[in-house]
Amino acid sequence: AIDARPPPPDNCTERGPMARLHAELRVMSLNVWWDTGSSLDRVCDVVRHWAPDFVALQECSLESAEVVAAACSMFCAGSADRREPVLSRWPVEPLSPQLAAGRGFRVWVDLLEGTAAQEVLWYNVHLRAYPYAPYVLHGAHAVVADPFEDPFDKIFGSAHEDDDAGEDGLAGPPGTPSTPSSVGSEVPFFDASAFLAATETERAAQLPGLKEVLDDLQGAQRGGDRHERSNCDRDNARKADLVLLTGDFNAASHLDYPMGPPWPCSLLCAARGLLDSFHEARRRGATAKQPTHTWAAKASEEPRGIHDRIDFVYFAGSLHVKKSMHLDGSNSGVEAWPSDHRAVLTDFTWQLGASTSGTTM
Repeated sequence: AIDARPPPPDNCTERGPMARLHAELRVMSLNVWWDTGSSLDRVCDVVRHWAPDFVALQECSLESAEVVAAACSMFCAGSADRREPVLSRWPVEPLSPQLAAGRGFRVWVDLLEGTAAQEVLWYNVHLRAYPYAPYVLHGAHAVVADPFEDPFDKIFGSAHEDDDAGEDGLAGPPGTPSTPSSVGSEVPFFDASAFLAATETERAAQLPGLKEVLDDLQGAQRGGDRHERSNCDRDNARKADLVLLTGDFNAASHLDYPMGPPWPCSLLCAARGLLDSFHEARRRGATAKQPTHTWAAKASEEPRGIHDRIDFVYFAGSLHVKKSMHLDGSNSGVEAWPSDHRAVLTDFTWQLGASTSGTTM
């Protein structure tokens, strides 16, 4: 487990009373479970206990996020009519108009004395919940996925129309042979029709919102807000030092299914040059052994027993993953866990002077 940080110094700076000059960055992503979870106070306890530099919240109103920010001495930004606000030790500048599944922000991070401030482009997302492709993969779609009404449709309108993602390096509907999948400790057997049904479900439900966010991020990487900068400005602008993509994707990862199916959302992130921080830590043995999934933190919320990693901290740029883990009541220091999701917590170290030219976006 990652040790909680010591209390911050009492001195207050222009970057907030808990901001610190350091060469490490701690990022947390947490779906708080429809605005406040079982207790907004316990959300504050989680943030205070782990003292992250960036906190990405989902299913959280801006008003509730401001409460957490005030309690934890952080800055807050987001949209008043949406549920994807962010908290930061440094001031946060909204980058783009609100998108269907999230929003972009810019943060300038001060590191060690004598080093230049680092520009961070940060997008926080919450992709639509239903239909949910892992249920389809496990054959639950006939009785589970189809009858569900997506709560986000009621609040924010229906999802985008399906679009072709081939230009982003994703193939069309796969004709995958019958192979077992690697899910947890069990290896169920899925046939090609289950693969196809599951990937097409995700392609229609979650992928359009993610693609819109990544397109906006690509525009920001090429020269700031793509809605306001000229083509000349974009051509002359340097890339940001760091890109973060956080959130509740309601989608599994191909990195957890080495024998398929090829989940479209995680493949699109990889095609755009984004790295999955938990996976990067896992392959180096720098993760806690348990828990391995983020859904679900409460057994009562997943009676079908279909558990997956659907919450992520992606990154690109001048960072190295030090450690990553999933938090719940068993390891967070807050036994009465407030959410049905586990949080993702990743510790990074800055690679000062590292090039970001490999980021494709």
